[in-house]
Amino acid sequence: MKNKILTIFMLLILVANKSSATENPKNEYQEVIEAYQYCFLNTDYTKIKKILSPNLVYSYGRGEKMMKHSARAFLDNMYKNQGMVHQGCEAKATVIAASLSQAIAQIDINYLFFNNRQKHVITIEKDEEKKWKITSISKYFFDQE
Repeated sequence: MKNKILTIFMLLILVANKSSATENPKNEYQEVIEAYQYCFLNTDYTKIKKILSPNLVYSYGRGEKMMKHSARAFLDNMYKNQGMVHQGCEAKATVIAASLSQAIAQIDINYLFFNNRQKHVITIEKDEEKKWKITSISKYFFDQE
């Protein structure tokens, strides 16, 4: 009888552990989104190069023309500005869509002390080594209203 109760108790623990593990899985792409926010706000060149795909396409509008840059150009700009002190800026991320191999997030950047808002839409994909990397960054500029 004692063994039966112990066996049932152990089974209940195993079932409870399994359901809690699958209930809220850790989304590794979320770590990439958080790292991107941190790197953008702090111009951290060393950390951002670890989360960018070598095939990154970075684009933004300049008037009616779209500017497109490679990962190398993006990193060169970050390197040039690394360590700059960032003042009065907030970033808020929202995941737009996600699957097992791709996630799309929107990051709203709001400068509090001057007239500038930005929206970054980033695409994150798993590479050949199953690591999440940013493959696309589209940057949009808005004036404060």
